[in-house]
Amino acid sequence: MKRFKVLAIMVAVIMLAGFAFFAYAETPSTLKPTVWRADHTFKFDVDFDGPVDFDDTANFDGAVTITSTLGVTGLITASTGGITDVTGGVTAGEIADVTRTVTFPLTGAYVDGMGPISGLTAVYPTSPSITAVDSIPKINWASGGVSPIAFSFVVPQDHTSSLAFRLLASSNTDTTPASWLIDWEVYVNHVDTAFDAAAFDQAAVTGSSSTPSTKNSEFVFTPDATAAADIASGDTVTVRFWPADTRLPGGPSPGGTTEVSSVQARYTAVQ
Repeated sequence: MKRFKVLAIMVAVIMLAGFAFFAYAETPSTLKPTVWRADHTFKFDVDFDGPVDFDDTANFDGAVTITSTLGVTGLITASTGGITDVTGGVTAGEIADVTRTVTFPLTGAYVDGMGPISGLTAVYPTSPSITAVDSIPKINWASGGVSPIAFSFVVPQDHTSSLAFRLLASSNTDTTPASWLIDWEVYVNHVDTAFDAAAFDQAAVTGSSSTPSTKNSEFVFTPDATAAADIASGDTVTVRFWPADTRLPGGPSPGGTTEVSSVQARYTAVQ
């Protein structure tokens, strides 16, 4: 008899727990705004009436309707049916463009009048070479060096706008850093078009640091409107840089060194 009572009590507790679960558990049509932090598989149609974020993989075997914001840290994959929104689809205007980079190896520089920089083993009076500065390989112009270096590359097919260049540089002196300039110019060559024998001359640029002997200084080179309008994906662009140093004496010789540790192009890529 006691066993029967215990069994009856257990059955009653289970039934009450089941009733509470089904009475208060959220159904797919009433899921509240939440963040899912693990893999989930939904076997039925799901409607979200508020924002939802997935920090991991979510698999849906049925239709998914989201009437608010969807946040995804990974990829969205639609195996069948595609992805639609209230305007009839995900358009280009609804996908944010991204910034991409092209890094030029220092050994890829061509020194005007001297040849590939990789073949130069010492710093000449006006021409640079690759030397170690504080154990870091850099393109190094001695004080008074002015010979340009050049890099050529093909503008990537996903380029849409905002092509610019960045040099990270240092020097052996901080004397009048505002007069520490790097000048530059751009050549643009198109397919099946006459050679571009005349460069787009650009304004010289100053660096970001007032103490380049102890801090890396960034030089940002943005083509002017005329040059930018002539650059398109698939074009071959050649960019040339050289010191335009007007610093006053800061040691045994006027000016100071120009030591470039990296050269990079950045552009906006269409998605």
